[in-house]
Amino acid sequence: MATPMNISVRQFSKIFWAQIMEGTESTLAEKEALAIKLNSLESLRDLAEYNTGSISFSAAWCLYNLTKYLKVKKIIEIGTLIGKSTISMASAIDCNSSDGEIYTCDFSNSIKLPWNGKTK
Repeated sequence: MATPMNISVRQFSKIFWAQIMEGTESTLAEKEALAIKLNSLESLRDLAEYNTGSISFSAAWCLYNLTKYLKVKKIIEIGTLIGKSTISMASAIDCNSSDGEIYTCDFSNSIKLPWNGKTK
């Protein structure tokens, strides 16, 4: 009988994210392009009726790489605000697919996101 392997949540998380983020240092141009897109979204805060929080660029970069790694084609997102996570995921889907879709909503705000990629 094989000896069971015990991996703590912390160990699993390190292994998981190391795998997701492996090789991303070679995608500097993608990272810079995403940063430019996300920085341009900050002006949308003025349109928000209720200004909630937004994700950091580090979180957006992780979300981008997770979406890209898993080759996700369809996403449902609840809570959009200015669209940093939405644009991050849509940008990653565009890298892998020409027929991706994101369904997103925000209860407190109705802001049209500036998107012109392949993902609908």
